[in-house]
Amino acid sequence: MGLKIREAIISDYENLLLLVKEVHEIHYKARPDYYKDTDIPLDKEDFINKLSHTEYKIMVAENENDEIAGYIIYKIKKIEEHPLLVDRVVVYIEDLCVAGRFKRKGIGKKLLESAIEYGKEINASSIELTVWAFNEKAIKFYESLSFKPQSIKMEMIL
Repeated sequence: MGLKIREAIISDYENLLLLVKEVHEIHYKARPDYYKDTDIPLDKEDFINKLSHTEYKIMVAENENDEIAGYIIYKIKKIEEHPLLVDRVVVYIEDLCVAGRFKRKGIGKKLLESAIEYGKEINASSIELTVWAFNEKAIKFYESLSFKPQSIKMEMIL
């Protein structure tokens, strides 16, 4: 499969919305107490704002037929002058998705590698992300790429 990783543009919104719906549906089904049932889990204004801010990157994986097979959204976080933390730059993965019909073809890995390369270019100290405990496939995917738990967020539902 010929694959191109490129920066998203405004006209990608409708295609990305379809992919975000796939991700949101997984999360909504697993945690209806946390997520709302919505047809628009990616606000267009928010998408456009992220495209225009330098601390955000939205990259898409496009196949030889110009179909968007997946995307990754990440933010550059700068920790500076914190009284307890070491100054550093982190690439924080907000969202990563590969369309169901394109899964298990290395697309997620290529998208993540694009974020890792960008992190190296800007001298980031790490790539970080959050993954829900119910999302075992995602956890296995990240572990296969050498991600390790950094902290554990816990809850007690009342």
